[in-house]
Amino acid sequence: MAACASRAGSEVSVSAQPPNGTYEATARHLVSGGVVYGIVDFSGDAEALRRFLADYREPAKAEWPWREVFDVRLDPLVDLLGLSDIEAAGVSSTVRADGLYDNRTYFHMPRGRHGLLEALGDEPGPFTTAGLAPPDVDFFYETQFDLAGAYQVSRGGVAEVFGRGASDTLDGFLDEALASVGGVTVRDLVEHAHGRFSVVMVMDPDKTAFVDLDLPVKVPACEVLVRIEGVGRALVPFLDQVPVLELSIREGRRHYAMVGRPWVSTWTPAIVIDHDVVYFGSSQAFIHACIGRKDGLATSAAFVSAIAELGGEGNSITWLSPRMGTFRKRVLELNEGSRSSHIKDLRSWLPAGPTHTVSSPLVSMRRNLADGILYRSRWDVSLKRDVFSVTLLNPVTIAMTAGIVEPQYRRAREYSQEIAIYSNLRRLQVHARQYCYDHRLTTVPVRTIMGDEPGKLVPTLKPVAGEDYSELVFRENYALSVRTEDGRIVEYGP
Repeated sequence: MAACASRAGSEVSVSAQPPNGTYEATARHLVSGGVVYGIVDFSGDAEALRRFLADYREPAKAEWPWREVFDVRLDPLVDLLGLSDIEAAGVSSTVRADGLYDNRTYFHMPRGRHGLLEALGDEPGPFTTAGLAPPDVDFFYETQFDLAGAYQVSRGGVAEVFGRGASDTLDGFLDEALASVGGVTVRDLVEHAHGRFSVVMVMDPDKTAFVDLDLPVKVPACEVLVRIEGVGRALVPFLDQVPVLELSIREGRRHYAMVGRPWVSTWTPAIVIDHDVVYFGSSQAFIHACIGRKDGLATSAAFVSAIAELGGEGNSITWLSPRMGTFRKRVLELNEGSRSSHIKDLRSWLPAGPTHTVSSPLVSMRRNLADGILYRSRWDVSLKRDVFSVTLLNPVTIAMTAGIVEPQYRRAREYSQEIAIYSNLRRLQVHARQYCYDHRLTTVPVRTIMGDEPGKLVPTLKPVAGEDYSELVFRENYALSVRTEDGRIVEYGP
């Protein structure tokens, strides 16, 4: 793999030129130059990772007290995670005329997607639930998902790695997790979870709500809707058995109103089941407003323009209004001095908005292509600091991490071997010195004191890394040393 780099001011460009047209196939989805640009060839790396995992198992079993954990075949994980599909990855980030960044990340997979990557959906298409959100929505997210398919892949992977009994145990765990309330198990829900997942959030910055945690936490008031396809009918037997839900049927839909104190003060939580689709909302009124909306986000000029700019159709989209940048800041301001233990945790799950004032919405989109996966975003920050920060799944990071970890693991293994050998040499020297003292000697062959016969001071020591203790001779004021099979010298003393 050849690589080159150039720097002009704050711009950095790094590129590698994989063989067999991979470079050209990846580069056509990117914009060269800019703040950051690079292509990395992963051809053969997945197979190398597979060999590493296979080689890792045996020494791990020998060296760790919980060796039964390693008595598994780890190399099938390469296919389970979809690592063997990725031949190359590329990124680019360029500054737009409006000050935002055109960020792109592309994973080249000419043989298609397999393993858990299949859970990312099918071919790109229109975002069918964008009409649920008002044109001025603060946060909208839609993605294709196939949790049912991912579970079947995972189950097969568990059987490959840990044995068929482990996959049966996984089934049993999911069967028991919901305690079969209403005859429904978690596995029932997982096996029906296929389609689209959507989230709509609209803020009311002039109002404040209280979240009932360990202590009341203040947040800007907001309305929220979560829509999930595939699990609606499967959930009905369970929801019918929940005592805090009141059921009513209107226009063919099942409406469940939650009775009792809500955990967010401004909400009256509700659930609506419409055939295979389930809606969870902050109120029934908001759910109905979303379902019945005629002129939603999907028809707004800003949304239509942004989608066209990013490719027209896709499999996942994230949309943030300019004022989302104030949400996180506002929560922290409202809770200044709060003694709730959850305040610090809020930073990790609050929706991330613009880091500075912007005039247009931020949008990112994923597209499943015939030969790979393309992530594009119109964002307020570039990919310079976090090059492979993409939504959902990034198996390349796993491969890169494994490449970094392998030499560290190898050195750690060598170090543990040296410690074990050092301990053996120390043991031999202590007993040899005592033997010489008792017999008024200054030297003694190790075989005199080591063996499994009665009267020997040290039982026969097994080699740790191919070293041989049997020919050693102890001499007063000299070190004992051995050579390992790979040529390392380990000594102790005098």
